[in-house]
Amino acid sequence: MSPIGFRVYPRGGHPGEVSAHIFVYVISERANLPMKNLIQELNRAVNARKRLILAIVDEESDITFYEVKKITMSGKNRIEQEEVEAPVIAGLFNDRTVIWDQEISDFLHNSYFFGRKLDESRLQLSLVESGYLLEKQWIKIERKDVADTDAGTFNKYAAGIEPGYLLKYQVYSNLRDRGLVAKTGFKFGTHFRVYKKFKEDTHSEYLVHAVPPDHIFALPELSRAVRIANSVRKRMVFGYADGGVAYVEIEWIRL
Repeated sequence: MSPIGFRVYPRGGHPGEVSAHIFVYVISERANLPMKNLIQELNRAVNARKRLILAIVDEESDITFYEVKKITMSGKNRIEQEEVEAPVIAGLFNDRTVIWDQEISDFLHNSYFFGRKLDESRLQLSLVESGYLLEKQWIKIERKDVADTDAGTFNKYAAGIEPGYLLKYQVYSNLRDRGLVAKTGFKFGTHFRVYKKFKEDTHSEYLVHAVPPDHIFALPELSRAVRIANSVRKRMVFGYADGGVAYVEIEWIRL
């Protein structure tokens, strides 16, 4: 990242008298921002009990400020393993699966907002939803000429259909295990829109995009993602897998 750094002190405070409360890192809009460097700077700020602010300078020398912070993702829709006694059959059709059992379809959709109801009986699941429910042994996936598909085989198949599936699935699974409801965020240009607690009349609180630990941000793309989230009253979060899954929120602010 190679930023120019500043320490910011509270109004009226002076170095040596009070502690700085903000680290500010200045970077050009033309520079690339490696995720690993951002996390390194964020860890330094957190360990020093400071806020981390990115000051991005554009070609007209205007400065846009973003606060970067770690976030603990947690919701109220935790999955109870014992709620489904035996796996229900789902048929695999290219890039989605379908459940025909009306009772299970209603339960999965109404209780946990899995899938999309096609009619009274049928529930359509996305690839990440299918992989998750297969791993939880709530469904059993069948496809042409293959009587039974285990989780490893399915994930390999899905990765061939959808580039980046494995990373996306890892973040999706972590969100679901944390009690959050994750649905496609395609309309917002992200992987997921995420709900703490789903109800028919609620809106999602977060936009979550999955990135690898070696991801490099192009700053115009970062700015666009954060501004879109802000415009629809959501929080922009990046989930990255490095051993486990952790989350970083980036928020546009005024200083």
